[in-house]
Amino acid sequence: MRRHRTGLTPEPEGHRRPGPPPDSRRDGATAPGRDPLGNDPAQVVALQRAVGNRAVGRSIGWDQHEHGAGCGHQVAPTDAQARGGADGGDRHALAHELTHAVQQRLGSPVAGGDSPTPIQRYLTVAPGAAQYPQLGTAESDTPNPNFFPGQVPVDDSYVGPDGSLHVEYLGQAPLRISDKLDLAIEDTGGSWRQAKTFFATERRIAEANANLKGRVRFEAGSDYLELRRTRRFLKVRIGEQEQTLWQVEPVRYSVGGEEMGRGLDVRLAQRCNEMATAVTNRQGLAVEGEERYFDAIARLLGALTPTSAAAYRQQVQAAKAAASRDASAANVSALSAVYAAQIGAVMDLRADERFPDLARRFELNAFTPPPQIGDVLMIKSLERDASSGELDFHFAGVVARSGTDYVTMENFARHESTATLSSGDPQWYFQMYGAADPEQSFHREWDWEGRFPGRFTLTIRLGG
Repeated sequence: MRRHRTGLTPEPEGHRRPGPPPDSRRDGATAPGRDPLGNDPAQVVALQRAVGNRAVGRSIGWDQHEHGAGCGHQVAPTDAQARGGADGGDRHALAHELTHAVQQRLGSPVAGGDSPTPIQRYLTVAPGAAQYPQLGTAESDTPNPNFFPGQVPVDDSYVGPDGSLHVEYLGQAPLRISDKLDLAIEDTGGSWRQAKTFFATERRIAEANANLKGRVRFEAGSDYLELRRTRRFLKVRIGEQEQTLWQVEPVRYSVGGEEMGRGLDVRLAQRCNEMATAVTNRQGLAVEGEERYFDAIARLLGALTPTSAAAYRQQVQAAKAAASRDASAANVSALSAVYAAQIGAVMDLRADERFPDLARRFELNAFTPPPQIGDVLMIKSLERDASSGELDFHFAGVVARSGTDYVTMENFARHESTATLSSGDPQWYFQMYGAADPEQSFHREWDWEGRFPGRFTLTIRLGG
């Protein structure tokens, strides 16, 4: 994607996570020693510790888990958990929601965000700029005041008491346009607004649907997602190039072809891993993600220390095998100690001058390769003591691509209703990222390295 600074929104270009809603924390002040949500750091750490040991226990059980259709390694809560019983309820879900809430509300600009770079990879234009596209519909070239739908928070919530989504329509909006001018999306900048549609040429829409219906199905093959063009379009003219991009909305079908929801009526999982599974049908993302996370650590340590990557992998495999045979407190602690030792070792070495080149070589972080439709991007972050478990991750499923630019369909748990954590949630949204420019990568835009400096953060593409 390319970026052109003329007529852009004033938000830092590399930082795309929403900032605080305009109707909250009006004085902008945050009490010393507390995060903007009012969470005491000690309480957050205690929650992370509690979740960490449970995560190690889950990692032992992964080899023994009997999978069900569409389980995605999400075990149904016990009655006690559903009631918030003696064990504290579903602390994994609670902690994961908390992390996403903190991650959404802590804003930190990325290096180079306001630099007047004349050309990078994507073009971002604001209404009134010379390169702003013509807006129209199949019936008329007259702009529609309801052209761009976006979900917005009201009183810190994206949904009302009845579960209905808060949607705001705009007649014009800043746009990101792909390098090939065949994908575009509303550029929400540093606001809390999230795009409910994107734009694509008919070729890109057909390409996406060929993949979505052919290999990407909801609920392990029973339903599927289609991207349907509406009658609204953008006519993009850059130099001598011109493309017509049609507004895209999702339509959910049963395997028999019955329509089960269109546009804003489509409801999916709220949890990010379950949402990504729904979009891509990649099962067991939490398992695969953790395995890939520690495999990447082994490769990094193998390149930075005299010990081989294979030896680091063997340490994890041996400790995990022992704990799987006998899940005693000693074996669980030993496995946690192996995880912690490797995380601590790689954190001590991340300032090594070789580290950026290794990230590029191993296709990690801002250097993840361009994903295919149906791939998943994962960002995962753990503390030195291996606590937090699945607390710190986010997954995003890819639904369209153009060269090194791609569009994801995402969601994340955000405290609206536990009843919609696994299905029936309307808060999904679309986003565009780029793989050619590190500043526009999934890794850089989520910026967990900046937000959680005391943890080791990796972004990995789950594909193939």
